[in-house]
Amino acid sequence: MKVAVYSQPNILFECLELLCRYANNEDTRAVLRGLQDKYRLDTPELLQAFEPIIELGEYVYNGVNADEERLAFFFRSQGHEKWCCARILLHSSLHAYMPHPEAPDADFKPLVPMPKEQRLQQYTGHLKHWFASEADGSADLVVQNDADLINWIDSFDVDVQEKWLLSLLYQNYDAYMQELLPILNRAASLYREKLDIVSPLLEGFEARYRELVASKPIERLNSKLQIKLLDDKQVHIVPQVIGFNMVTYLSHTGTAEAETLYIGVLFETLEEIARQSVSDEEICRTLKMLSDPSKFAILKYIRRQPAYGSELAEQLGLSTATISHHMNALIQQGFVQIEKQANRIYYRMNREAVEKYLDLLQTSLLQN
Repeated sequence: MKVAVYSQPNILFECLELLCRYANNEDTRAVLRGLQDKYRLDTPELLQAFEPIIELGEYVYNGVNADEERLAFFFRSQGHEKWCCARILLHSSLHAYMPHPEAPDADFKPLVPMPKEQRLQQYTGHLKHWFASEADGSADLVVQNDADLINWIDSFDVDVQEKWLLSLLYQNYDAYMQELLPILNRAASLYREKLDIVSPLLEGFEARYRELVASKPIERLNSKLQIKLLDDKQVHIVPQVIGFNMVTYLSHTGTAEAETLYIGVLFETLEEIARQSVSDEEICRTLKMLSDPSKFAILKYIRRQPAYGSELAEQLGLSTATISHHMNALIQQGFVQIEKQANRIYYRMNREAVEKYLDLLQTSLLQN
């Protein structure tokens, strides 16, 4: 299997993400504030890494100079699927402009008239990406004409406003594309003007992932990103600057099957911070639970052999209802396992879970 690590982002894909984030008040400054509220982001190197991303995003967004209402129309999220008009119109076209070693900054081609049948099938494919379900059979639906498409849209489990907008986009497809493409092309031109300021982030990304995939690429990628890639496909790894905190997966089907992973340049760093923060929260919650003398006494009593509820109540001087209450918390934490013997429910300490927690506590407090 072949893995290609790209040194440059897909600029048009980046610009779509940028305009969507700004239209939804989720620009880099807003995301950083949210991360600082949730986690301890006090590492100078990490905070400095955000500075060029913020500068790039603000330069592009402020320079596009498009009408705010039109930007909101194209890029503001709709419904629970969080789709927007620009993503629906451009879904397949956008990824055709992958960066290339010889032309990493390729622009959108001018819009040319598209045969009606081709437009129908392309738009249907875009909608299937967002709304089709294998469960209801819509993933295999064949749309043969405009009436089929409108009837299918009417069957979507979305509100009337969304259905109307999805139909409107198709009926005015060429006009909307003629309006949308210049906005994206302008954004891409501005992005390229500032590309140098994020070069250190891109160089670091390329070095990390080239090293990662140097041997056993599938196993290492699956382990690193907690995803399942197929080892019979070509994999493209493309950096995301604007989507610095996310991983976007795209599967292609064509003359050769391939998978593309758009990976945020700060994704790994932020994931590690989130993981550590969750671990600290979990440690504290568990310590609070174990500070209850009754729960602690239960664990000590069943550490060597199992016991049933009324036995524990008698030995510890508690009611059976109180034992049941404490057991719910201990079982939910994973510290207690249930066994059924002779029509009785016995409780046994899960020693492996307790040992794992103690290791986590030791690592958090005693190791650098």
